[in-house]
Order: sequence, then structure tokens, then C-alpha cells
Amino acid sequence: MPNKKTSTERQRVLYEQIHEKHDRQCAECGFDDPRALIVSDTHRERTKGGLGYLYAVLNDETGRYRLLCANHMMIANQEAGANRRLVGRTNGRRSRRPN
Repeated sequence: MPNKKTSTERQRVLYEQIHEKHDRQCAECGFDDPRALIVSDTHRERTKGGLGYLYAVLNDETGRYRLLCANHMMIANQEAGANRRLVGRTNGRRSRRPN
């Protein structure tokens, strides 16, 4: 089993390299605070995370992945319908609908 610290350090290095590859800014607005930058998969496929995913993002030459700020990631998810399950819910509970 890999050392947790080693794996975490490798992830940190890979994220740094991914941010460098994508000019350290949101592809939509240019926001550049790394705490709010998220890797976006333009194909919208569900994939497992981890080091394999980060290596795939880093080595991609097709333009499939991009960096988005948290705001633009939320917008992209809503436009893609990824947040449909949240519609009609309040505080984790289904809201009552009028008869």
C-alpha cells in the first residue's frame, strides 16, 4: 500500500503541473486563484479520480480538459444538466409541492 504522504505529495505536484499547463487561470474569465480552479472534462464523463486521472489530464493533447473557476464550473454543470437532482430540494430534503 502506498505511503499516504507520498501519494498526497504526488497529487500536489501533478495539480501544480496541470495549473502550469493551463496558464494558471480559468479558461472562461481568467480568474487565477488556484484555490478555486477546478479541472473540467469537456466530454462530461464520470471518471474515477486519483493519480491516474491527474496523469490523463496532464498528458492530454486533445483539449478535452480545461481549468475553470468555481463559478464557471457551476455554470457548466448546470448547463449540462448535472445538477438536476438538486432541483426541488431544500436543505437535503424534498420540498413540498402544492397540490
